[in-house]
Amino acid sequence: MMFLKKFLLWVHDSWSVVMDAKINPLKYLPDRSLQAYFMIVLFVMWSAFFALIAAYWGGILGGYSIWKSIVLHLSLIIPVIITNAVFRGAEEYGHDWLVKWRADLKK
Repeated sequence: MMFLKKFLLWVHDSWSVVMDAKINPLKYLPDRSLQAYFMIVLFVMWSAFFALIAAYWGGILGGYSIWKSIVLHLSLIIPVIITNAVFRGAEEYGHDWLVKWRADLKK
């Protein structure tokens, strides 16, 4: 029973690290609407990836070919890179870039 509790807590914590803007690196962005925007963009990107994978496994895209395999692998690698860049940017720069953009708009 203890193993199950540990596993469920691990699942919860893993989910929160990625999906909860109060815990993931987007917490460094002070503007809640900006946090929501980035979460929605990442959600749409990952949904497209999983839809592509589901279509492939469902046979909608046909049989195996090397080009389909390359596209599927890139469709995983690219969202991972983008998600990492968004999280690292939020962590490193916080709201500095947002302040600079607003100052530029007021000029």
